Amino acid sequence: MSLKIIGLCMVVIGFLAAPLWAQTPSAEDAAQWRRAEYLLQKGQGEEAYPIYAELLSKFPGHNALLLGRARSAALSRRLDEAEAIYRDLLEKYPRDPILLNERDQVLALKAGATSATFFSLRLRAGYIYDSNANQGAESDVVQVFPNLNNLRITFRDTKKIASSAAYFGANLDFSRRLPSGSPWSFVADSSFYIRGNEDSALKDLKNSEWQWYRLGAGLRYAKGQNLFEFRVKGEVFDYELTNHVLSWGPEITYLRAV
Repeated sequence: MSLKIIGLCMVVIGFLAAPLWAQTPSAEDAAQWRRAEYLLQKGQGEEAYPIYAELLSKFPGHNALLLGRARSAALSRRLDEAEAIYRDLLEKYPRDPILLNERDQVLALKAGATSATFFSLRLRAGYIYDSNANQGAESDVVQVFPNLNNLRITFRDTKKIASSAAYFGANLDFSRRLPSGSPWSFVADSSFYIRGNEDSALKDLKNSEWQWYRLGAGLRYAKGQNLFEFRVKGEVFDYELTNHVLSWGPEITYLRAV
């Protein structure tokens, strides 16, 4: 199975714009980056790899350079390193389809697999403090007309409430490439997020627990510099299993590498 690199010219698209250079790059550094991109376009990962390594020693943490190093590492069969870089980038941009697609190809190469089916599962959990857990106003009392101090309206239980909270979430992504050599894939995803707030005042407002669920499926087209996805998705946001909002409809993503 050969690795198909998407969008080899890494100039400025989406997540690649940040972080910016920590210092102004020299003309020599810019020329070296252009040379590394050219080598990737030619599939010469072994030659591009040391250039990215040297640039990252000068500009550590730069997302575009990290992606270039991941691609050159994959092409030069440094698959463990490529996987680690894609994993770090996906921590920052967990739903980026180009990163997911390239990471899946690296995993398939590591496993020696020829299967066109890929799964990805990510879990997260934590404990946070929220200074406005109910998204409330500064005060229950609202002054309607500034020049009439005696004319006020009081909205009860609308003042903001601070609370600590625990949360847990998961994301499952699935893709199945259609007939061999086709740029089309069937894609699907599901996610959920649960949060429990500690402050007892939120219980009276039926706002102490939040839940969010998502389910989506559709088709992905990926070829050359273009990636297009169409999914039908549904989402549910719920408070304490008693008050919920449901939304559903199409979701379209298009990316083109410059």
